[in-house]
Amino acid sequence: MGTNSPFTTDQGNYIIDADFGLINNPAHLSHKLSQIEGIIGHGLFLNLADRVIMGYDDSTITYIHKSSLL
Repeated sequence: MGTNSPFTTDQGNYIIDADFGLINNPAHLSHKLSQIEGIIGHGLFLNLADRVIMGYDDSTITYIHKSSLL
């Protein structure tokens, strides 16, 4: 695959990487994306985790949902 070739799934569906910037209402965006015919799925995984651990340079950043602190 060349550098300008589109990414596809094993089933031949296109994978599109879109940057929406800061998403103020992820639930609303998730709903709107799910309503578009032809979109099989998206990467907005809502309400699935209380904690996210990200690598950043040589360190890690941990985000903890405020409801899990109660």
